This record gives sequence, C-alpha cells and structure tokens, in this order.
Amino acid sequence: MLKALAIAAMLGVSSGAGAGELTLSDAVPGHPQTSVLDLMRQVIADLTIDADGQGHGTAMAPLRYLGDDVDADPPADIAISGSELVTLRVDGRPFTLLYSALGRSDAVAEVVLLALYDDKLRLLDAADVGVYENNWFGEVFAIGAGNDGARLDSEHFNSSQGYDAAQLVFVRDGKLALIDAVYFFSVKGAGYEELQSLSVTAQPDGAGYWPITATIHATRAVEPADPADAESSTPPAAPPYDRLITQTYTWSASIGGYVADGDAFDRLNAENEAKY
Repeated sequence: MLKALAIAAMLGVSSGAGAGELTLSDAVPGHPQTSVLDLMRQVIADLTIDADGQGHGTAMAPLRYLGDDVDADPPADIAISGSELVTLRVDGRPFTLLYSALGRSDAVAEVVLLALYDDKLRLLDAADVGVYENNWFGEVFAIGAGNDGARLDSEHFNSSQGYDAAQLVFVRDGKLALIDAVYFFSVKGAGYEELQSLSVTAQPDGAGYWPITATIHATRAVEPADPADAESSTPPAAPPYDRLITQTYTWSASIGGYVADGDAFDRLNAENEAKY
C-alpha cells in the first residue's frame, strides 16, 4: 500500500489549464454559478465555511488509497483552507481535477483529496493521494493526443534524510488510475551528500496512449579528504557518482494500463532502504 510503505520509510510539458489555489467560496473557472464549495460538497456533504473562510465537515464517505483496494482513515478533523483545480483531458474532453488537503488522520501522513469531475462537474471518483506529510500538485502532462496524466508530489524530511514520492495518475474508464508511484531519497552525512530527483516525459506516438519515461537523477558528492585525517580510523567515504535510473511505461491493451519495462526503481528502492 502506498501510504503504508511511506509511513514505514519514515520510522514533460504541461497541457492542462490550472486555476491555482482557490478558496471554497470562489467560482469554478468557466462555471460562474458553481463554487468550489459545491464541488467539495459532492465529497463532504455537510461542508460549511467558517468566518475565516476555512471549510469544516464530517459527512464524508471513506476515500480509497489510490492504487490500493483499502479505504483510507479519515482526518481526525477536516479543515480545508483551499483547493486547486486543474483541467485534464480525457479522450479529448475537458474533465476537472480537484486537489485539496483535508487534514491529518492518526497517521503521520496528510490526507489529500483528489476528486474527478466530468465536463458537467458531476463527481466521478475520489481518492486519498497523500503519501507523506507535505503534499502538492506537481503538473499535468500529455500522455496521448487527447489524454493527460498528472504528477502528484509528496515529501518528508528530517535533519539528514529526505523522502520523496511522485504518483503518476491518469483516468481510465471514468476512474482515477495509477501509472506508478515512484519513490526517491536524499541523504547527507559526514563528508558526503546524495541527491535524487525525478523527471517525467512522454514521447508523442500516434493516436493512442504514448510511452512515458521516468528518470531519477542520482548523484553523490564527496568532500575532498583532509590530509590531517590520514591517520584516522574512520573509513573513507564511498566514491562520488552521477547516474541516471530510467523506467519507461508503455500501454498494454490486454490489461488496460501502463506496464514498466523493468524493475530499475525497485532495485533503487532496495539500495535506498539500506540507508534509512
């Protein structure tokens, strides 16, 4: 499970039109008679706005974890300050994604709503996409001539380690679907620093779903050895490196989803887990 794995770890061109962060009382762009609150009430039926403009409610059906078959724990206290709306193309039609932090459950991770609405602003699907405690909407990118995907980012960090996750999402048969969840890691120690970052691109390839390539750029920088430490019993730092770890996802009509061309990210995760 995405969130369970994340909690355990703790112990390229946009084609979508985004409206930025909106308050609950703002009108949905292009739909002046519909507010963001109206959209949110399709998920949280008793949602109200307090004097400070923050939303509160309790009547929410359990959200599923994206990519899992289990329901997420609801926030202990639903508190919504704003939402982000993004247009996502699905088979050439404009659909709306709503992305909004709802608060925290008993777990460390933030509960984050990703809701899908059709071109009439009717709710089609909703999921919890919070992984770590800091989450944000990354970008929309084309995955076909008439289809878009979305990147959702999350992070957790302490004094020397940074945990990152990116969920790559698209819409299939009117539901939110996961292309993959990619985890990467950074760490700083005595005399060295390892950094990992992710880039995602899609290669135009006809009328169907296009191949998607995700690349993690991993580097290790090492400070020059101090001659005064020549007699030290401390083992020397591992050598520096600069490498790219890549997976390409291609469409499989037989399973109705994307399939990775290998297990490069799983092997990188195993390397990273050894450093936790």
